[in-house]
Amino acid sequence: MKSIYLFLVSIFLFSTLYAQTDTLVFTPSKTQKIKSTFSGTLHQKTSAHFVILEDKTSDNFAIKLFVVEKEDTITEFDLVFYEKNPTILSHHVNNNTITILTRQTHVKKNKRAGTKSFSNKGTSTIQLTITDFNIETKEITKRNIARKKKNEDRYIQTPESTICLQYKDDHLFLNKITNSQIIDSLKIKPKKEDLKIAKEIFTNYQFVDTKEYVEKGSLSSTKAYFYDDTLFFTHSNTKKNQIVTTVLNFDKNETPVFRTTPLPKNITSVATYVVNKDLFIFCRNMTDMYLNIDNIITGESKYKTALREKLASHFDTEILNKLHKKLSRKTNYPIITVNESIDHNLVLRFDYANPQTYSYHHNLWFHQQMMWNQQMMMQQIHQNTLNNLPRFGPNPIEDIAGLFFKPKKKDLSLKLVLDSNYAPLKDANTETIKVDIDKNEYLNNAKKTYDIKYVSMAFLNDSYRYIQYAPSSNSVTIKKEEY
Repeated sequence: MKSIYLFLVSIFLFSTLYAQTDTLVFTPSKTQKIKSTFSGTLHQKTSAHFVILEDKTSDNFAIKLFVVEKEDTITEFDLVFYEKNPTILSHHVNNNTITILTRQTHVKKNKRAGTKSFSNKGTSTIQLTITDFNIETKEITKRNIARKKKNEDRYIQTPESTICLQYKDDHLFLNKITNSQIIDSLKIKPKKEDLKIAKEIFTNYQFVDTKEYVEKGSLSSTKAYFYDDTLFFTHSNTKKNQIVTTVLNFDKNETPVFRTTPLPKNITSVATYVVNKDLFIFCRNMTDMYLNIDNIITGESKYKTALREKLASHFDTEILNKLHKKLSRKTNYPIITVNESIDHNLVLRFDYANPQTYSYHHNLWFHQQMMWNQQMMMQQIHQNTLNNLPRFGPNPIEDIAGLFFKPKKKDLSLKLVLDSNYAPLKDANTETIKVDIDKNEYLNNAKKTYDIKYVSMAFLNDSYRYIQYAPSSNSVTIKKEEY
């Protein structure tokens, strides 16, 4: 009797806790099927949560949006319908309007020659759609902007716009989407002598999102950054011992200028990072590691130093030498990132990473889906392994645990603080304004509940919110937790 009482008490406490931390926002009807969710941060304390669902009776799809303000008040929008399953490529907010760019794939089946039947293969087209959600009026506006055989655009999400970039037929096509009614377009042709490097940069870059704390960033040799309505591109080439940069400004329809910055002699590896209009270069040769800071537009040199020769007193000597040695391996790529400290200095972080075990994803939606798939795969492998173990002798779960244990690697990163004039500061505060959030940890913790599907998160200034679907109760809830 006592055990039953304790069980009922525990159920009651759990139910109370659930009611306090979860908000029921949506219950799908019998004809609706949840396909996925999407979450994004609008401001430091405001988040947007999208539910993508299928209507079984009409074979149409729909998106339902919930906006959660800093006081945890929720604004719910009506369903907006699409012919095919929409994939959200980007989202941003401008003047109280949330805008999303979606992609739908349409497949038209082809008839077999001389018959009335259709082949399994068909012709596919991509439909791009802009949808606006006005937070004040709750009005929804939808506009189809392009339908093409294949999608060759690349997308850069900024706080107030989405940029579509395509390089084709020796021309660069840029579309900056503010909302469904405001789209600024540019068509730029590089000079003949720059066509090769233009194609290399504009078709291979990886975008680095500097709105959030960046610990390691991208390992790509070609990167893109966005500041003050301007795109900055960097391309590293150790074979030619140089870095090529270019700048695109939406206010100026100008032919891009490709500026070449030479590197120190005998460089074996190099990494770059852009802050505002300055290019930070971290490179290594057999004797030392170097830091160069140049203005990315004018090429003016602002600071140069050698870490081992001139700044050794700013670092732990053992870690400094080990990092230099680690970078001697071709499998290890150098890393430099720059974040602002709470004292408004710059905190530079030097590190390394192996591209076989590390990858950078500025697009959180893609990152979440990848993590979800990886988790499901690892759980299946783990379960299959346990199922094949003998059921006698020592505890198989305890024995197998070691196979999945990954010892934590020693941190060999270095931090250097520079003031606004790029003068090194010794023993300065390295705490940054933007918080270093282990998104993987929070995602994995949220997905530990067995009856939860389609989790997506928005990371805010001091907390995070996530939307989730529970099949057993057929309910979609939004949950908030502190870091």
